[in-house]
Amino acid sequence: MAMDPEIKRALLLSALVCPGLGQWKLGKRGLGAAFMAWATAGVVLLGWRIYVLLSGFYYEMTAELMDTGGYLPDPSSFQDVHTEIYVSNWWVILAISVVWIWSVVDLYPRNKS
Repeated sequence: MAMDPEIKRALLLSALVCPGLGQWKLGKRGLGAAFMAWATAGVVLLGWRIYVLLSGFYYEMTAELMDTGGYLPDPSSFQDVHTEIYVSNWWVILAISVVWIWSVVDLYPRNKS
């Protein structure tokens, strides 16, 4: 059974460009807007949480540089912050992934038997 080219395009739009864009293209504007809003909210939340972590790290490093007279901090502290970004935000990354996958699965044609 061949898939309709319009559905193929919608699947690609939702999978590769933005969740909900495929629904929007197929005329399901409300559902498409909901997927886009949830994905956008997740990305904004993730960006804000990363910004807060990095700004705290920046202030700690600035204070340490002032205390040591300009010597660079231990390189492991950079790795610790990088790890902390993923450890403390795993649930946001998971939520964005679920919305993205759900938007693609929603478009996939189902047999109506």
